[in-house]
Formats: sequence, C-alpha cells, structure tokens
Amino acid sequence: MLNFEKRGGMKQTQFDKHTIAWFKIAECVSRGEKERALGVYRLLSHSFNDNAVARQLEADIYLSFEEYDAAIALYRIAMEMYQK
Repeated sequence: MLNFEKRGGMKQTQFDKHTIAWFKIAECVSRGEKERALGVYRLLSHSFNDNAVARQLEADIYLSFEEYDAAIALYRIAMEMYQK
C-alpha cells in the first residue's frame, strides 16, 4: 500500500509541475515576455509524449506575439505530424 502511495505522489508532483508550467507560459505571454515563454515551453515540451502537441503549443506562443510566419510554419509541421 505504501508503494502505491509513493507512486501516486510522484505522478501528482509531475502533474503539478506541468500545471505550473502551463500557467507560467500564460503569464509570460500576458506580460509580453516571448523569450521567457519559449524557455518555459522548451522545458515543458520535453515531457510531451506527442510532438504534434508540442509544435502546436509552440505555434500558439508565436501567434500570441503576432509572429505569423513562424506560427504558420509550426502549425504546418504539427498538422503533418497529426496526419502521420
């Protein structure tokens, strides 16, 4: 029973870190801190099991800073990954 609680605790801690990272990205975007938002994204993206989701999030960040060319290119990459 104790072993199960430890594993659940680790999963909860990892979930909490992901949640904090998502909010940190949103906070950086709202403050106009593009490089900081991308830095947090890069750390968070290593934990994704799906590269398409990672590219889509990166595109969303660029879009929020009105960098349309970069966002479109990343959305296309994400779309190709989703199709595969």
